Amino acid sequence: MFLQQERISLINKKRNSFFNRIMNNFYFPWKKIKKSFSSRKLIVGILITEKCNLNCVYCYEKYKTNKNITLSKMQEIISYVMNANSIWTDIEFRLLGGEPFIAFNLIREVVEWTFAKKWPKRCSFKITTNGTLLDEEMKRWLRQYRNRICVVLSLDGPAYVHNKNRNDSYSNIDYAFFREIWPQQFIKMTVNKNTISELFNSIVYIQDYLGLNVSFSLAGGVKWDKKDLEAFEEEQKKMMIFYTEKKNKLPPLYDIDLARILYPRKSNRQCGIGHNVVAYDTDGNSFPCHLFLPNVIGKKNIPQFSELANDQFLVDDYCKGCIIENICPTCYAFNFIERKNCNMRDHNFCAFYKSIIKYSALHKMNRYSKQFYFNRNELKEIEAILFLNENL
Repeated sequence: MFLQQERISLINKKRNSFFNRIMNNFYFPWKKIKKSFSSRKLIVGILITEKCNLNCVYCYEKYKTNKNITLSKMQEIISYVMNANSIWTDIEFRLLGGEPFIAFNLIREVVEWTFAKKWPKRCSFKITTNGTLLDEEMKRWLRQYRNRICVVLSLDGPAYVHNKNRNDSYSNIDYAFFREIWPQQFIKMTVNKNTISELFNSIVYIQDYLGLNVSFSLAGGVKWDKKDLEAFEEEQKKMMIFYTEKKNKLPPLYDIDLARILYPRKSNRQCGIGHNVVAYDTDGNSFPCHLFLPNVIGKKNIPQFSELANDQFLVDDYCKGCIIENICPTCYAFNFIERKNCNMRDHNFCAFYKSIIKYSALHKMNRYSKQFYFNRNELKEIEAILFLNENL
């Protein structure tokens, strides 16, 4: 059990009081629950350059070359996707590297060409960058297209943390520019063995000192061990206290729909690979996602789209019957890179994700204990949290 008995008693008391009010026909301001219809979005990654000006310690691109894609090849890909007779109404083009801004002139040409044309679909661009190459000319142009291009900054924390991972590059980034142009966008922070003990300090620094939102993830392809788990637990304890006192929203990693553990298992697909995700290399060849590109995985034995479109192909028998199977994430590409099998997960990571779920439940229960009214979704999630408390 990870919940205090007093917290459980308080929630149950509030739930019982809530149900009594319903039964006695008291007025209750129900929050309207609408069916959400997400847009039919296709995510299209285009590798525009394999070059990079850094050599990050956790970089998964093991087969980089000096190749760039040509403008004509990019135009060919974009025209094909935008004119294709398909179910997709919204296209998000993700311009990939290497470091994409090495090929800034190419970015500018293809973006301006795209938005100068009329298409039967809507589109936007997203670029992830290390932020070290943006000069004044680039910034002026990005300001002009700020509503059509989203640029995501990779940043791992304060200088003494960031520089451990990313070649002493901290001082070359204009943080004020990202805060000005994309204030709601989350910074992409990657945590590895060298920096996991600084997770809390890094999040607080980025949020409170730099004034930027932050989303973190644990580096893939890393041999996490028990010592790392202990450090992760300590950092999460500090985060829970901080977020409770500051009333800030938790990083997206903790925004988990815990109620899903109560539903029958249908599909545990964790991403759109094989469905609404595709990536193109510098030669214009298509792959299931950016992690299956040749600069990451090489050119041999790459899984086919048809295999990855089959949900059963992605099921790990080891996980069947686990109470968190419905909400446990994995990366099929890293599974393939490390174990040559898309469905074979890193079982050493189980304890880490159970820890994340535990702290997500603790934070949500803390919030629910301060409420008096609950909508149906919240009641279901409370039921899931109590179940997790007994069984996780």
